[in-house]
Amino acid sequence: MKKVLLKIIKELNKARIVYTLVGGIASQWYGSLRTTIDIDISLLIDENGLEKLLKIFKKLKLKFDKRELEILFKIGNRFCVYDRNNVRIDFWLAKTALERQFIKERKKIKIKNLQTYIIAPENLILSKLLVGREKDLEDVLFILKNMLKEKSINLIKLRQKIKAFGLSKEFKKLWKKLTK
Repeated sequence: MKKVLLKIIKELNKARIVYTLVGGIASQWYGSLRTTIDIDISLLIDENGLEKLLKIFKKLKLKFDKRELEILFKIGNRFCVYDRNNVRIDFWLAKTALERQFIKERKKIKIKNLQTYIIAPENLILSKLLVGREKDLEDVLFILKNMLKEKSINLIKLRQKIKAFGLSKEFKKLWKKLTK
C-alpha cells in the first residue's frame, strides 16, 4: 500500500493538485495503532484538476470508471479507484467550508523524503469526533496521547474547534479516559 501511496503523492505534487492525506493514514502518522486497508486523500479541485487527476490514474494504471468519476465529481463527495493489487484509494472532494478549511490548515510532512501534506492533528481529531464511530474515538485517544507526549498539538485551538461544534461533552469523556 505504501508504494502506491508514494506514487500518488509524487504525481499529485507534480500536477500541483491541492490535497491532504486524511483517514487511517493520517491517524497512523499521528500515533494511532489501528491498521488501515485503504488510502484516503482529500482534494480541492475544479474540472481542470479532475482532468489532471484522470491522467494520473491512467499513468499509474489505477482502475476507475471515467463516466462514474465525472458524475460523482458533480454530485458526490467521494470516489474510489483501485491499484492492480486492489488497494482502494478514496478521493474525498472538499466541498464544504469545513473541508476546505481542513485543506487550508494542512501540515507539510515528508514520507520517504517525499514532501506531502496531511490534515492537522486538531482537525483530524475534530473530524473523528464529528463522525463519532467507536474506532474513530479510539483513534482520538491514541492521537491525543501521542501528540501530548510530543507536545505537538495546539490544545487551545483544538478546544475552540470542539466547542464551536458542540462536542465538548464528548471530548471531556475522552479526556477523562486519557488522564486516568
